[in-house]
Amino acid sequence: MYAGDVVTMRLLEEDFVTPISSYVSDVRQPIDVLYENDDLLVVNKCNGIKTHPNSPLEDGTLMNYVQGYLAERSHENAYMVHRLDEATSGAILVAKNPMAAVLLNAYLRDKTIKRSYVARVTGHLEEASGTIRLPIGLDPYHSRLRMVNGVEAQDAVTHWRLIETDSNSSLVAIELQTGRTHQIRVHFAAIGHPIVGDSLYNQQYNGDARLMLHGSEVGFINLSRKQK
Repeated sequence: MYAGDVVTMRLLEEDFVTPISSYVSDVRQPIDVLYENDDLLVVNKCNGIKTHPNSPLEDGTLMNYVQGYLAERSHENAYMVHRLDEATSGAILVAKNPMAAVLLNAYLRDKTIKRSYVARVTGHLEEASGTIRLPIGLDPYHSRLRMVNGVEAQDAVTHWRLIETDSNSSLVAIELQTGRTHQIRVHFAAIGHPIVGDSLYNQQYNGDARLMLHGSEVGFINLSRKQK
C-alpha cells in the first residue's frame, strides 16, 4: 500500500449489531447526552425505558429518542452498539454512522470497550472485592430469565469492589469481563446478594424500589483522536 492509494471496505451484515438503522424517529422525550463527537454519542438511559424496539414500527425506546435527536440536528442515523436492561439506568454508547458502528462493535467483541456499573445489593459482602465466575444460560422454564449453568450456558465473569455498607445492603462497583444477558443480576443472586429492587432475581422483592443497578461508565477509544 502506498500514499495516494484508494482503499475500498465492504461492510458485511455480521459486522453490525443492527445492520440497518431504521428506528422510528421519536422526539417526545429529550435525551441526556453525556458526550458527543462526529462518530458517536454517549447517552444516559433512564430506568424503565427499553434500549431498542422489538418491532420495526415500535417507538418510545432509547434508540427511537436518539434517532429523533440526530434527525433534528444532523440528519445522521443511530446505530446500536450495546444494550442495557429496561430496568437498568446508565451510559450507553451509540454510533452515528456505519463505519463507527462496525469499529465499535469490533471493540466491544475484543473487550476494548470497558463498561462499569454500581449496584446496591442485599446483605453484607464478606470481602472487600472479588470475582464471580459462573456460566450463565437460559432458564428452561421462563423465557425471560437466565440462570447459572442454564441451557447453552456460556462463561461469565464479573469483577466487583465494595464501596460501602449500610444496615442491610452493600454498594458495589462492578466491571464486566463478559457481557451475558442479566449477568450482574444473575451473578449476585447466585452468591446470595441479589440486587435491591430486582423483580426477577430477588426473592425478597416487594415492589418498593427500582432496580438499583446503574451503568456508571463506558470507556472506549475515541475514533476521531485514537485516544481513550
